[in-house]
Amino acid sequence: MNEPSPDLQANPSLPKPLESSIAELYSAFRNRKLSKGGPDACTQCCASPEAMERIAGSAPQQISFNDLSEYHCAAKGEGAAVDLTFLLPRTLEFVATGSDLKSAGLFSLFARYFPPMWELLDDRERDALRVYFRELMLWRLTADPSITWDYDPFEILEMTASGGFDVDPVLDVLSDPPDTLSAVDTITDLVLDHVDFWRDGRGFYEVSDRCSRHMLRRLRDVIASSKTIGLLSRAALADGDVGRAERASLAHQIAEHEARKPRPG
Repeated sequence: MNEPSPDLQANPSLPKPLESSIAELYSAFRNRKLSKGGPDACTQCCASPEAMERIAGSAPQQISFNDLSEYHCAAKGEGAAVDLTFLLPRTLEFVATGSDLKSAGLFSLFARYFPPMWELLDDRERDALRVYFRELMLWRLTADPSITWDYDPFEILEMTASGGFDVDPVLDVLSDPPDTLSAVDTITDLVLDHVDFWRDGRGFYEVSDRCSRHMLRRLRDVIASSKTIGLLSRAALADGDVGRAERASLAHQIAEHEARKPRPG
């Protein structure tokens, strides 16, 4: 198994299971290559030829954030899906540290080019991605709320869905959240600020209707679950942050209302 890159090792706050999942990504994708003549990207106005040459001449673990960010803003053509697959472990390594490689939003990293490749991945690659996304979401729900991130937890769900990945590992974490302040904030935000996600499945970026319906059903189950209701109840009654308690109380009322509704058979 490959060792995590120096950038990852330099972040002592990253949990070991997430580090291990990234190492497994590098190992699982080790036989992937760039497209012929790649990376396939716009070098007229979006990325410098020099940056693309550095990517072409480097092992994935050694590609810099700035060069990879340029690529993600310039990916195009028939080779893009192949290149994104080759670069995927490095991309997700930076994502794990809280960085967004594309200024349009984390969720837009793969929406345009990556989905056709999911069915072409082998079983080990798919399993490595499932473990990574589960560990990434769990990290976001256990990390200290004061940590600054370039994206919110729901962009992890959108990135997974818009990239054509398996969304269930992320939803599984939301279904069984840890009893932490970050989890309270995330579930509260889901209930109060992302009504379009769980009431009618709108708001997801470049996600198929089938996937949106699946996430809609699962998010409704998350909100109505006894685990969510208990988490919000404890937060609503906790001393300390009055604003968090008030929001949790309101979310708790909505969650209890959803729990009383008959569930589809």
